[in-house]
Amino acid sequence: QQAVRNVGIAERSGSRAGVWHPINPRLQLLDEPPPHRYPPRMIFDDIIAAIATAHGVAGVAVVRASGPGAFELARGIFVPAVEGDIPPRRMTYGRFVDEHGRTVDDGYFVHFPEGASFTGQEVVELHTHGGLAAPAKVLSLLAARGARMAEPGEFTRRALHTGRVDLAQAEAVLDVVHARSEAALRAARSRLAGALSGRVATIRDRLIEAKSLVEADIDFEDEDTGHVDPAEVRALLASVADDLDALCATYQRGRVYREGAYAVIAGRPNVGKSSLLNALLGRRRAIVADQPGTTRDAVEDEAILGGVPFRLVDTAGLRREAEAIESEGIEIARERMAEADLIVFVVDASAGWGDEDKQLRAELPPVPVIEVANKSDLLDDTGHDDGLLVSAKTGRDLDALIATMAATVIGDAGGEEEALLAHERHFRQCDLAAARVRDALAALDAGLSPAITALEMQDAIKALGEVLGETTPDDVLNQIFARFCIGK
Repeated sequence: QQAVRNVGIAERSGSRAGVWHPINPRLQLLDEPPPHRYPPRMIFDDIIAAIATAHGVAGVAVVRASGPGAFELARGIFVPAVEGDIPPRRMTYGRFVDEHGRTVDDGYFVHFPEGASFTGQEVVELHTHGGLAAPAKVLSLLAARGARMAEPGEFTRRALHTGRVDLAQAEAVLDVVHARSEAALRAARSRLAGALSGRVATIRDRLIEAKSLVEADIDFEDEDTGHVDPAEVRALLASVADDLDALCATYQRGRVYREGAYAVIAGRPNVGKSSLLNALLGRRRAIVADQPGTTRDAVEDEAILGGVPFRLVDTAGLRREAEAIESEGIEIARERMAEADLIVFVVDASAGWGDEDKQLRAELPPVPVIEVANKSDLLDDTGHDDGLLVSAKTGRDLDALIATMAATVIGDAGGEEEALLAHERHFRQCDLAAARVRDALAALDAGLSPAITALEMQDAIKALGEVLGETTPDDVLNQIFARFCIGK
């Protein structure tokens, strides 16, 4: 049983310490994972430099350098306005000069000593005038003195290398930069501050505790004393499994904050779908006409609704009989709906739900659907029961629709500082950890060898370690940091 289990581990993970992998001797199979190794080309003890601000016309640009000796290197191209030492963590005004002493630009010099910077290394930030020429010239002066041009995300990767951040926090840096709403920014800031990392680390530590209990039982299996109560281990594993399930359940909300929810507006022709899109966007984006079939392609745009970023899509009207071009638009509409996080299904409130509306509603894909009766401005004041009544023309109850849309895609908002899974990679690893913990529980309940239970738990520990970057393969790290801009 143990031998078969070892083969399964080798095929699934190929990364354990203690027993050598039968094919690749660099990989090990049991116990703790090997120490993390970076690609040979990734050097961390030289000086890197890059423009840290966006290119283009601006008031200020920042050129950043990091690495041992960055201060002395940058000091060679800077002349303070007032002679004297340059104090750390304070802005010193002066001139940037070339190798002949000619002034290139004037601005500020900021020095962050080793251990007191984002990267954990000695860092210098040179604040120049914005635009293209000034920061580019200052950067070229640093390069001429020996600085290497930084790769995408290399400053953040150095912060990971020095332990200033873990991998989940490093990814949150990019999420902060790309946040499209206040809620998304709060969630990203929470991850950057370590809320998700702390939650994952706590679960991992409890798994390590449970594994140590099982391994202690293995060590003392031939003794009359020292046995661990299986009920204690089971209770601990069950609690961890529940926590992992709860953590995985945050992925939908975290993903929506980071990527935006994909909401498709669908329904029969001429029910006001394009008008509703324009009303939600607050501007004219789609053509509106009384003639049915005006929209023949998907019209997409972005909006922040109820604090949630949305990608809104207006689609061709759905109906049974249509000409060739319109049929193509209907097919595109069905493709978009299959990919949606949410479908806003619109009917004409003045006509009520017809048989075709009901049939089309029944054929929608299995995603959340909000039923909306548009054109409520054409109704009298008597009661109607046609779903959520709105008017794209007058704006009636659009706030209620927006609130319903936001609540549908993010669920219970919870606390602002709640740790959320926001990346598919995080979700996959946490889901894998949950599955391995359930396997460990099953092995425990079946009375199998404690070694099997320990191996399942080690798989779960490794998966959580990948979230934090402790056991993450180099190719995955390369893919993550390749998404960063140069200078971050």
